[in-house]
Amino acid sequence: MKKDIYNKLCKLDSKILAEALFQLAEHNKTAQDVIDRLVATEAENIKRIKSKITGLKRRNRFIDWRESSSFANDLSMILQNLKAGISDPCIGAELVLLFFKTDDNIMNLCDDSNGSIGDIYRYEASDLFKYYAQACQNKEKLAKALFELNKEDDFGLRDSLFENSTHFLPEPQLRTMIDGYWSLMEKETEDYKKRHWGLLIELLAKELKDALLFEKVHLYAWPDLTAAVCKDIAAIWLDSGQPDKALEWFNRIDDSETYMSAERNTLLLAIHGQLGNTQQQEQVAWDIFHNYRSGETLNDLLSIIGKEKREQVIAKEAELLLKENELSTSHARFLIDIGCIDLAESYIFERKEQLNGELYYALPDLANIMEKNEKYLTATIILRSLLDSIFERAKSKTYPHGIRYLKTLDKLAKKINDWRDISTHTDYFNEIRKNNSRKFSFWSKYN
Repeated sequence: MKKDIYNKLCKLDSKILAEALFQLAEHNKTAQDVIDRLVATEAENIKRIKSKITGLKRRNRFIDWRESSSFANDLSMILQNLKAGISDPCIGAELVLLFFKTDDNIMNLCDDSNGSIGDIYRYEASDLFKYYAQACQNKEKLAKALFELNKEDDFGLRDSLFENSTHFLPEPQLRTMIDGYWSLMEKETEDYKKRHWGLLIELLAKELKDALLFEKVHLYAWPDLTAAVCKDIAAIWLDSGQPDKALEWFNRIDDSETYMSAERNTLLLAIHGQLGNTQQQEQVAWDIFHNYRSGETLNDLLSIIGKEKREQVIAKEAELLLKENELSTSHARFLIDIGCIDLAESYIFERKEQLNGELYYALPDLANIMEKNEKYLTATIILRSLLDSIFERAKSKTYPHGIRYLKTLDKLAKKINDWRDISTHTDYFNEIRKNNSRKFSFWSKYN
C-alpha cells in the first residue's frame, strides 16, 4: 500500500507537491522543518541543527510525563533532519556528540517514566553516531571527542556509544582510550567515579574481546567476588574463545545465589558446548528445560539430545505435568506450545478450582486460545475467574475488561451444549447480577 502511494506521488507534477507541502507547513512544524532542510545548503543545515541543539541546552521548561512522548518525537526529528541534511560524516558525528551533551539538561527537566526520551539518546542518537563514525576518516579526532564526552555520564546514556566501537575505531585508538580511563581510575578517590571509569574500560575490553583486561579491571573496580562478577568474567573468557578459563571462573559462582540460575545455566551450556562436553551439556539443557518448560527451551534441548526424540520427550513431560496437583499457567501454555491442546484443556479443567483471576497477565491469552480451538467450556471457566476477580476488587477502571469478558461469556454460552458440573450461563449471570447489583457503573455500560 505504501509503495503504491509512493509511486503515485512520484508521478505528480512538482508544483502540486510544492503547494501541498506549503499547506502542510502552515499547520505542522515537522513539515516546515522538512521544507527548511530541503531548500537549505549543507552549511545552512549545519547552522540550523546547531541552533536547535543549543536550544535544547538552554531549555528550562519542565516536561511532564504526558508530554514526554511528544518531546521524544521532537528530539527524533532533529536527528532525522541531521541525517538527511548533513552528508559530511565527520561533521555529522561531531553534531551527534554535541546532541549528546544536551542529555544532562534535558533529563533533569523531564519526567521520563516511560523511557521514551532516554531511548532517543540511547538508541537513535547512538545509531546515528555510528553511521557517521564508520565513514569519518579522522579516527584520532573522533576517538578524542568520544573519550571526552564519556568523562561525564550522569544518566548512563553516553556509554551506548561504545557498543560495536571496533566497527568504527581502530584498535590503537581504543587502546589509547583505555589507557586514559585507567589513568583516571587510578587517580580517583570516589568509589562511584572509579567504577564509572572501570565500566567504560570493561565495555571497550568486551569490544576487543580482551578477557584478561576485562578480568583485571573488573577485579580492580569490584574486588568482591560475587556471583555476578564471576559470571561476567566467565562470559568474556568464553566470548574470547577460551572456554577452559570460562569454566574456571564459572566454578567460582556460589550456587546459593539462585536469583541468577537461568543466566548461569545458559552460560554453562555454552561453555560445555565449546569444550565439547556432550554429557554435561545435555544435563544442563535438561536443567534449563525443567526450570522453565516452553516451546523454545524444548527446541534448545532437542538441538542437543536429538530432534528425533521430540515425541518421546513430549509424552514423558506431559505425563509428569498431568500428575501435578497444582495449577501452573506456564505449564498450561507449554502444553499448548507443543501442540497438545486437548491435554492443556484437561490440565486446566481438572484444576479449575485453582483458577485465580488475579493472574490477568496470563489468563486472557489462555482463554483466547481455548476459544479459538473450540474449547468453549474451558474458555468460560477462565473468563469467569477473571470477571469474579474484577467484581471482588470493585475498581471502576477495570470494568471495561470485565464488560468485555461478560460479553464474550454471553457469546460462548450459545456454543456450549454440555455444562458438565459447571453452572449454566443463565445461572451464573443471575448470581453475579444479584451479588453485584449496586455496581451501577458496570451494568449501565454493559447494557
